[in-house]
Amino acid sequence: MISQRSDAAVIAIALLQLTKGLRMTLISWLIQMSIPILGFFYKPKPWPHSLDKMRSMEVGTLGRTIASWLDKCGLQLIPKYETHDVKHVLAGYPMTSLGEIRLQAFLYGNGSRSLPTLGVFAIGLVLLPEHWSTFMADLKRGTYCEPLHKQDLASLVPQNLKAIKNQLGL
Repeated sequence: MISQRSDAAVIAIALLQLTKGLRMTLISWLIQMSIPILGFFYKPKPWPHSLDKMRSMEVGTLGRTIASWLDKCGLQLIPKYETHDVKHVLAGYPMTSLGEIRLQAFLYGNGSRSLPTLGVFAIGLVLLPEHWSTFMADLKRGTYCEPLHKQDLASLVPQNLKAIKNQLGL
């Protein structure tokens, strides 16, 4: 019995390793496809900061850091999703597929119950079981911070990032 369990575990681990690239590609595709669909329903307030404006902010501000992260990743601000990039920088999760799932786990723990949060977090749980412990740690971390969905994130952009993180418990 123990040998059968060991063999099954070895096979499961091998399958996870062999399919990781495919699973990450699928996750990336699902996230990219959801952006225009969610944009149809999501109607946020107009974002007051252009990427150029954030690039010109002082080093150490949230805005300058957002611009640096986007530039480093070769990304642009996506209209209606600007606050999402703020959350990546505040919480410290990279702008990658795995970073996206980790951010959503954090946001769920932080009190967000939006469809995108639930959907992306669920996709991560199903497709990346080898990261469950990381996702659960991210979820728990979110419970210790001030709720990001209740913050006026646009007003924080010109402020010092370290001070904001201290204020929010990040």
